[in-house]
Amino acid sequence: MIENIPKIEPSDEKFRILFELSPLGMAMIEHKTGKFLEVNQSLLNSLNYSKEEFLSLSFYDITPNEYEEQEKQQIKDLESTGKFGPNEKEYIKKDGTRYPIIISGFSFTDSNNKKVVWGIIEDITEKKQYEIIYNDNKNLLEYIAIENSLQKVLDKIVNLVEKRNPEITCSILLLDETKQHLLTGSAPSLPKFYNDAVNGLKIGEKIGSCASAAYKKERVIVENINTHENWQDYLDLTQKANLHACWSQPIISSQNEVLGTFAIYNNVVKAPNTFMLNLIETYANVVAKAIEKNRYSEIIQKNTKELEEKTLLLENILNTIPDIVWLKDKNGIYLRCNSEFEKFVNKKESEIIGKTDYDFVDKETADQFIINDKIAMETKKIVRTEESISDKTTNKKFIFDTAKISMENLDGEIIGILGIGHDITLREKKEEELKKLNELTLSLTKSQQVLLSLFDKGDSTLFKWKNGKDWPIEYVSLSIEKLFDYSRNEFITANIPFIDYIYKDDIPRVLYEVETAIKENKSYFKHEPYRIITKNKQLKWVLDYTAIQKNDQGEITHFIGNLTDISDQIHNQELLYHQSKIASLGEMLGNIAHQWRQPLSIISTIATGAKLKKELNILDDKEFIDNMEKINNHTQYLSSTIDDFRDFFSSNDYIKNKINLKDSLKKAFSLVKDAYKSSNIKIIQNLDEDTSLLYNENIFIQAIINILNNAKDALNKLENKSLDKYVFISLKKEKDFYIIKIKDNANGVNEEYIDKIFEPYFTTKHKEQGTGIGLYMSNQIITKHLKSEITVQNVKYTYLKKEYKGAEFCIIIPYTL
Repeated sequence: MIENIPKIEPSDEKFRILFELSPLGMAMIEHKTGKFLEVNQSLLNSLNYSKEEFLSLSFYDITPNEYEEQEKQQIKDLESTGKFGPNEKEYIKKDGTRYPIIISGFSFTDSNNKKVVWGIIEDITEKKQYEIIYNDNKNLLEYIAIENSLQKVLDKIVNLVEKRNPEITCSILLLDETKQHLLTGSAPSLPKFYNDAVNGLKIGEKIGSCASAAYKKERVIVENINTHENWQDYLDLTQKANLHACWSQPIISSQNEVLGTFAIYNNVVKAPNTFMLNLIETYANVVAKAIEKNRYSEIIQKNTKELEEKTLLLENILNTIPDIVWLKDKNGIYLRCNSEFEKFVNKKESEIIGKTDYDFVDKETADQFIINDKIAMETKKIVRTEESISDKTTNKKFIFDTAKISMENLDGEIIGILGIGHDITLREKKEEELKKLNELTLSLTKSQQVLLSLFDKGDSTLFKWKNGKDWPIEYVSLSIEKLFDYSRNEFITANIPFIDYIYKDDIPRVLYEVETAIKENKSYFKHEPYRIITKNKQLKWVLDYTAIQKNDQGEITHFIGNLTDISDQIHNQELLYHQSKIASLGEMLGNIAHQWRQPLSIISTIATGAKLKKELNILDDKEFIDNMEKINNHTQYLSSTIDDFRDFFSSNDYIKNKINLKDSLKKAFSLVKDAYKSSNIKIIQNLDEDTSLLYNENIFIQAIINILNNAKDALNKLENKSLDKYVFISLKKEKDFYIIKIKDNANGVNEEYIDKIFEPYFTTKHKEQGTGIGLYMSNQIITKHLKSEITVQNVKYTYLKKEYKGAEFCIIIPYTL
């Protein structure tokens, strides 16, 4: 017997709170009789008893007989150690059903010196449910691997599901060759008249559950057949068959092709729980595997007989199957493989042929492959296994669902083995991620109030809008006062729709972004920055991340937004852009000086010559008119340059127009051409595309000029003054993008700095020669204003049979800009 059993007074406040509020089931049992003395609400909820009912029972009343030995051992443990467990067992609910648990406990004495057991009971129903799914999936996959009859496999799946859940009836329907009609695959428990009526049913959006699921390529849950619009034309059939609920899951192949449907019927109106939804999806996936395995088996068997006569056909099959496929001789030496296999081992087929598994994987893995190969050759049937492979260079682990079958020549002699491996690494990874996500979701739910308090105290403001006209506000965090200058009570009681707080010029865009997110069925989206109006009529810029909340019917009920004040960032960005434009002004004034020097010199020379000839009385009328025409032409040229520079510096940077991309690039060239000419830099253009896009031409030209000026400065710094200096500019269309490339031959950017080149105020020039904001602003304009992408890299290339090195800027503009 254990000595010094602790004394605990359950009436103490700390124990009472622990006992009553614990999410785990707890009960206090009299050690001598097993009678329940106290129970918390968690355990009552799980077993569906009232407290009065439960306290009239003993520990033995709710324990199945098969756990008698376990109970005896628990008593021994209590007497020897003062505690027991954890032990896995079952309790009997009030309705007689079993309730799986893990139980542990300890002994103590109360104030009356009575020996009491404190039991702690954890619900493991979900764990058991997933064990059922896992075991069924494993057993069925093993059966699929050895059974060649698809009908037997389908019947096996249906019978197993119905055995697990006696209150339901299952059906597997398969799409016919036209992909327009459903045919009975297996439904042994449904009435014959019902199967006959369903066989050949045309799929459609609002036709029953299965035809709708196959048509829409998504799960269709009908809780009440009698009232659902999809079933109104078939009520005579369903009522005669006593079917009142139908949940259907489309069967999808690894190629994302609908193969048929897996359905569960109930004879009562009923909605599926989470376990049933997981069950339906799992069995649908197993059926897909069976169908695909059956298809692959037929292909493999057919080509086994015709291997020598139809080598070309085999070659085509190998290179069209998305999985890895290989052929080995009976000694394990590779004879052939497909392109997916080449990609996986990162070798050409010519490097693979003649090798064995020992050349590509570790000895232990290769040994297992050899064993699986021998089993397939000995049984002469398809052997399906899950094989794990580790990449020798990266140690990355891959998991393949592998099917192998022996290959025979025309004389029936085994000549080797054909293998097909389907990469299921991502699937298993996603399953693990889903499990972690579920755990995270549970944790977040429990911590909801804590999370909300973070918004109350933080700089961001949390909103919840109802999906209705003008978005009525249902919730807002306390931080609203920082953003809108309202207290939370003022803001909510004002009963003003949120849309009225948005600046009028931004409302159409905000509404369009919401409509687009809904149309694209997004659950989360980001608004472009927009302006709001505060209580004090102040305009603020905000960044808004919005989540869409739906009900069980998939209808949008609310929008939950996280708003952050970014007014300072917007202001700073505008200052930077203005600073960049002012910095460009110096460059432009230099360009103007270059462009005007020659025309002014010509005008001065013509005017001086004409004056001298006039004084000598040798200026005839024709020469005078010719001279005046030349002066006028050069004056018009000067006027044109003034217009170009005035347009660049005075246009509105926020107005977008339909602009020709090629013409915009040429305008940018014209603004720097004289500076390039004076620096002896040649611009090599290759502008293939001639297209119009909606954008602001002025800021686009600004971005290009910054890059061109950067190239000019780099070329002017070259120590080799005799080197030909080039800037190459190209415009091409590739798929859905326009690609602009600008490169020089200034030997490139120091690799130490290339990752920093788009950072604000970063420069390698003397502080009097550069501000460090030119390329930063080019990056901001391209990425923020044009919604495009810009990158830079050092490249080596050949031009006119000479090798050059320089920096290449690549701008990728979407075709739909």
